[in-house]
Amino acid sequence: MNSSLKKILYIGTEIVNKIVPFLALPIFANYLSKEEFGVVANFNVLFFIFSILVGLSTEGYLSTKFYYSSATKRGLIIGNLIMVATVTFVVLVPILYLFSGLVFQYFNVDFLYLFFCIIATYFSFIIRLYLIHCRFTENHIAFFISQFSLVALNIGLSVVAVIYLEDKLFARIASLSFSYVAFGIIALLLLSKFAIFKYNKILSRKSLKFGVPLIPYQLAKWARNGLDRIIITNIIGIAANGVYSYNFQISNIPSYIGNSLNLELTPKLFKALKKGSDQKKMLKILLPYIAIITIAFLAYVVGVLVLKDYIFVKQFKFDAVAFSLILFGSLFHSFALLLNNFFFFWEKNILLTRVTVIASISSAILNFCFTSMWGIYGTCLTFLIVEVVICIVLLYLVVKEFHHKQKELNQ
Repeated sequence: MNSSLKKILYIGTEIVNKIVPFLALPIFANYLSKEEFGVVANFNVLFFIFSILVGLSTEGYLSTKFYYSSATKRGLIIGNLIMVATVTFVVLVPILYLFSGLVFQYFNVDFLYLFFCIIATYFSFIIRLYLIHCRFTENHIAFFISQFSLVALNIGLSVVAVIYLEDKLFARIASLSFSYVAFGIIALLLLSKFAIFKYNKILSRKSLKFGVPLIPYQLAKWARNGLDRIIITNIIGIAANGVYSYNFQISNIPSYIGNSLNLELTPKLFKALKKGSDQKKMLKILLPYIAIITIAFLAYVVGVLVLKDYIFVKQFKFDAVAFSLILFGSLFHSFALLLNNFFFFWEKNILLTRVTVIASISSAILNFCFTSMWGIYGTCLTFLIVEVVICIVLLYLVVKEFHHKQKELNQ
């Protein structure tokens, strides 16, 4: 499959997968109250946190070693990564039970939903592992079908459940969780064809050495993109969190195109870096992706302005200021994702973590101050400022690393 078709397939996958939830948003907004929408938003924040802890961010180890490993070694890596995820899941469940009261105090999510969340995140790890395997074996059709099936099951079941079940909040969260469990089981069965479930001490250590330093990075990402919900919930209220989360989902949709292009870019970039490509070649690879992302964002702005009366329901009105701030923050976030690949390939995870942690601490401070002064506008402004700064810093570090490597070659 040529490069253009791969781009179309990955973008098409992401558009289909995100347009379906996008179209379902007005339905959820009509059946869920602002408070319930806020609880679902907090559930998603917890889902992100548990996704980091279950498996200890080790799934990326498969992608970095894929082109350096035989089929047998890849099977051992997959098997050991699944075992790591299983052990961490078993350890986390009783810990979560002990601290469920504290979690409810800050997130307004009770233990039943927490239990749904931790189970769903375990199978989410399996799904991510399977999707990495699809991408790097260039099984693009399987990748598309898998992504679409998961979203179709999640949204389809959720829509039916919130319409017909009396407890709308339970319907939405249970449907979301069930979709991950169901498809996770299928992904596990498919992976079992390649996986070798034989404990390998060296591979497990190496995967943990790769993943554990990324935990602060991932948690810092959560703090940057999830702590805002907690701050809004505690300073303004759960209903305001629902309004903010709805606007954020609408404004953030173009970033999914950036995510999809990044998925298609990663194997290509890793191959080029393995060959020792220089800075100019890297720029030549990146520029088409940057151009497509920018055009997609501009087109989306026009589309929302034309269709805003159909997208936003009465209780979640269109807000041009919040929309603009989040949208442009998402644009720079998409650019930063492209730059992250260099750090993963060079195994500069600790450096990337430092940048993200500092940015997240700054984000938390700004969020608290700005949200206290300007409400959700302050939260949106913080998002934009932090994403722009991160993108600039990462670009500087990537260029600096290329210059350093060039000096080493010249010596």
